[in-house]
Amino acid sequence: MREIPASLLRLPAPLALAPFELLDQDGETFTNSYLNGRWSLLLSGRPPPWEATRDRLTLAARVRNRLAVDPGLQRRLQVLFVYLGPEEGRPPDLGEQIRFHGERFITLEGPRAPPPRSPPPPRDPFDRPPGAPPRHLPGSIGSGSDGTGDHPPGPLT
Repeated sequence: MREIPASLLRLPAPLALAPFELLDQDGETFTNSYLNGRWSLLLSGRPPPWEATRDRLTLAARVRNRLAVDPGLQRRLQVLFVYLGPEEGRPPDLGEQIRFHGERFITLEGPRAPPPRSPPPPRDPFDRPPGAPPRHLPGSIGSGSDGTGDHPPGPLT
């Protein structure tokens, strides 16, 4: 068996991570506190194609399986898959697809945007607030010469 150089086993001191909040596949908040005391493999993906994402997840599952020689380390390993695609392209079963590879495989994504609001219906120009007097356009049928809606006395000619 080949000996591994000590320089490959030494990891640099970790850097502080700015606080963040993402959602996991169950809609629960995932913060950087979930990273404490764990080893994490971070993967990302977006459609299309999903084949590249599946390949990355398969590779992560192989890495996790190789750690079976050290069950303690294997238990501390979590695989984080960050979904980067648009919400409308997100498969409805994304969490299940990711978890298929192992119980410690977690899907993360940014907060879901609220559904877009429907534009208000077009306003009818003849609508009036309750209790408001009727509106007549000057020169229209039924309007008086002053535009008030009153008809002048006398016969129509």
